Amino acid sequence: MAGAGRIFLITTVVCLGLVGCITGYNLAIVKSGSGGVQFASLDVDGQEIIGLARLNSRLYVVCVMNSSLFVFHDTPPYARIAVISISGLAGMGPGDMVAIRGNLYVIDWRAASDGGTRIWKVNPVTLNVQYFANATGWTGTLATTRKGCVIGVSGNARLNTACPQHDIARLALPNGTIDPQHADQGRDDSYYVTVGWKSGQPHRILNVNRFGQLKHQYGDALPGNGTGQLDWPRYVIVTPTGNVLVADFWNRRIVQLSSSLTSPSVLLSSTSSVEFGWPQRMLLVVDDRQHFHVFIAMAETAPAWPHP
Repeated sequence: MAGAGRIFLITTVVCLGLVGCITGYNLAIVKSGSGGVQFASLDVDGQEIIGLARLNSRLYVVCVMNSSLFVFHDTPPYARIAVISISGLAGMGPGDMVAIRGNLYVIDWRAASDGGTRIWKVNPVTLNVQYFANATGWTGTLATTRKGCVIGVSGNARLNTACPQHDIARLALPNGTIDPQHADQGRDDSYYVTVGWKSGQPHRILNVNRFGQLKHQYGDALPGNGTGQLDWPRYVIVTPTGNVLVADFWNRRIVQLSSSLTSPSVLLSSTSSVEFGWPQRMLLVVDDRQHFHVFIAMAETAPAWPHP
């Protein structure tokens, strides 16, 4: 059982459509309360998932170096509905994707070679593609604010917010922030930012207020797998209860923290019976005021060079 005040109780492990839980899956689904965890395999033609979003009872997936949208039912067994080729995204290198008010927002980090990283607005019904924002210098990850804006981080220690009809706002992160990776908004309008991917650099998660001032932090001066350590904290989400989930990539685990980045516990990791993959992306789905679940997209094999 998780520690006091926790939201998750992992009681069951279910493999959907698989012979066993050791290989062959690229998705974990963790439910709040006593819902347990399930493992499944999304049929993405053997490709690596790099972006997840949910709209109208559908899961939308983008994969590395692929401009198609894979569409699935959002309930077990997560059957594939369609693969949509979008001509307006031809040649793009998707990094992540979020859903806001009926549209998908996809970051195209390969566009750096011809003018800078961009964010595209995609209508999944009409397949219309519109330019949304210039995201030069951003990493390949995105999140959303409660006001319907897209947020991301850039290597020059900035947290960026792109809203419809507004210029991009850039918030300076605390001095000494090296290689921010991903950010999500907290319940109190603060932000949680994962930091570090190179060996020899601090690998931490920072909690900053809306002015960019440091409130709390978790992690160590060097990457590691012990308590208080992370090894490439690649992704972060804030749950409706205020807890913070971190995709600890090279440690192949999901770490759960309180809103003040204390009381760490390992929510999900490899065991003798379940081999958890390398967590790439997380997607929070709120069912109601009391219940929610988290989709975790995983690499099935250790990538030679992880994508943004």
